[in-house]
Amino acid sequence: MVTRFKLVGPSLPSVRVESEPAKARYREDRGAWARRLAWEAGQRASSMILELLQDLDLSQPVALLDLESKLYPLLARFGGDPVVAAVIDAAHEDPEVYARTLALAATSPAGLQRSSQPVRVTLFGGSEVEVATPYFLKRRPRKKTNKGNGGGLQARSASKARGKAGNGFYPILNDLGILNRVSPTLASEISRLVASGTMEDAQAILATRGLHLNIKVVRRVALSVAERALHFRNWCVGQRQALRPKDGVAQGKRLAILVDGGRLRIREERRQGRPRKSGHRGFDAEWREPKLFVIYELDDRGRKKRGGLLRYGGTLGDADRLFQLLATELVRMGADRAAEWVFLADGGPWIWNRVQRLAAEVGIAPDRVTEVLDFYHASQRVQELAEALGGSPAEIRANKAQARRLLRFGNVTALQEMLGPHDYLTDHAERVRYVRVRRAKLPIGSGAVESCVFPATLPTPLGRPVAWSRGMADASLRARRSVLVAVGVEAGGADQPGAARAKRSW
Repeated sequence: MVTRFKLVGPSLPSVRVESEPAKARYREDRGAWARRLAWEAGQRASSMILELLQDLDLSQPVALLDLESKLYPLLARFGGDPVVAAVIDAAHEDPEVYARTLALAATSPAGLQRSSQPVRVTLFGGSEVEVATPYFLKRRPRKKTNKGNGGGLQARSASKARGKAGNGFYPILNDLGILNRVSPTLASEISRLVASGTMEDAQAILATRGLHLNIKVVRRVALSVAERALHFRNWCVGQRQALRPKDGVAQGKRLAILVDGGRLRIREERRQGRPRKSGHRGFDAEWREPKLFVIYELDDRGRKKRGGLLRYGGTLGDADRLFQLLATELVRMGADRAAEWVFLADGGPWIWNRVQRLAAEVGIAPDRVTEVLDFYHASQRVQELAEALGGSPAEIRANKAQARRLLRFGNVTALQEMLGPHDYLTDHAERVRYVRVRRAKLPIGSGAVESCVFPATLPTPLGRPVAWSRGMADASLRARRSVLVAVGVEAGGADQPGAARAKRSW
């Protein structure tokens, strides 16, 4: 077999690597195989660098920019891609990989279809490598019938129809994490770019790196990565207790846990009614509430610790589903061994009715959990109640200022005397002891989750889409969660009025 590289882009030379000698070296001496591979990559990179440096003209102001724009893509193509391709090739000779793929292929009802199906895989540097790999069908092929004189094909039932991912799979490539015919790193980069902007933006950015991908490929890869992440998340929920670590990353740390909801329009296709000229019946776009949570580590001053523990999560499901995901994340990080929790949220009953059950499921003692009503939501509510008292504009301003002052000192009794008895103040009386909370060096605001609600539900920085399909919305929330963790969105604002509003410009 010969591994062929097709370098995508104008005026780029081709590389042809004979893979059989490399496979023989891998089987006989892996150390020699690795040294040979590294030496060949170094030789290719050295020749490219030498050629670039010989053409370098520092008298031009853009010389450095031109050098960098050419150097890094060439290093990835000629230094990195051939190495990755050789590793993919050698994986077909590895006994451990072969054993794992046999177990995976055993799930195929039809068995082996082709022992050496040629497949082109796009690599992170922009090259395409063609490898021969086994191909298994997920279902049996259609049988020929004697229908008429010319014969025919037996019709399949609806349950055995061709799926979105095709009829079969490549077990060795799947074991290596190669799905949709792109390398794992490239798939991650595509999904990250799509989650950070739009698919068109991602396609344009990749083109500047020499990766000229069709927009359908970008979409398919991004959705596939998000769907696999959702599948893994669901698996983690089912295996929650089995995933409990002995020494988790949250051991001995102080954690802030914040929960909130946003707004998102979900597109539901109409099943009834007269079709339009296009053949579609249109859709209804109802507002839904995506529910999100944030977990971050506190420093000694009660603020978000720079470089500390940080987790985001969300769902379009109900409140029970959100708290299932939250409990799973807390169990996986070993939050039962945390020094303490501070749980911050607005006044939504769907949140506070589940906090104690959450603590019991994770396994932390109730005396290590502090519940705090978000000061800025509470302030807005008591000022509305103060405004309802009426009076002149000056009296209203004075009443609102007095109500906010009493709330900040946690004087619920004085607030009730001023505003009258209200269930809101009675239900959250123990959660507005802000003086005690601040003395304990704990935050009193939920700016971290407020600031992530908008970007987590808005993949396009320049404008909100009209409506999402449910599957696309779930996938987008999952992808955005990974991006928010990666970039480390600032969770500050816990002690600053209006911080949550300011963060919405992210």
